[in-house]
Amino acid sequence: MSPWLSRVLSRAWRYSSCTSTAADIARLDRIGFNHICFAVDDIDRVIAKVTAAGVRLRNEMMTFHDRKLVFLEGPEGITVELAEWK
Repeated sequence: MSPWLSRVLSRAWRYSSCTSTAADIARLDRIGFNHICFAVDDIDRVIAKVTAAGVRLRNEMMTFHDRKLVFLEGPEGITVELAEWK
């Protein structure tokens, strides 16, 4: 995991002063911005690192078109996607 991504994820999971007014923020089928995606070089290593830190996965890792991806339960209910392009 890049040092930049590590800092972003660690800060995001500690940040808690913002409150969401959208009751369905975790729904990925709603229209509009519903998650953020980070490209990673080694998704297996990143998943191991974030789950060891207590982050919960929303799904098992999957292959979609030309990438492996997984969705995480992010801070304040925001979904975070990690993707590794082949």
